[in-house]
Amino acid sequence: MKRHLEKGKQGEDIACQYLIEQGYQILFRNWRLDKAEIDIIAMDKEELVFVEVRLRTHAEDIPELSISAKKIELLYNAASYFADIHTDLNYYTTRFDVIGIHIQKNTPHLSHFKDVFR
Repeated sequence: MKRHLEKGKQGEDIACQYLIEQGYQILFRNWRLDKAEIDIIAMDKEELVFVEVRLRTHAEDIPELSISAKKIELLYNAASYFADIHTDLNYYTTRFDVIGIHIQKNTPHLSHFKDVFR
């Protein structure tokens, strides 16, 4: 597996474990629609949550600031399609979260930003 894919999986594993510990139910990982991929789709009580995970290892990088406008557009479109085809899920609202993970000296530091895109 390519190194960036391994890092991506590592970040998503850390994020999923964190979300489960916070009481979220993980529904899907790496859900794809054309060029878009939603890293994690979860339920937080009665809220459907689309989670973008960003992992960085360089001290000067801020993971959560690395999301482009194009990526946000792709996420919106994919999330909208997901909601349209999964009418079986019981939720009242949706939101987009970002989990930034910064690894320093083999120790992950996680930041969870809720409801970041509108």
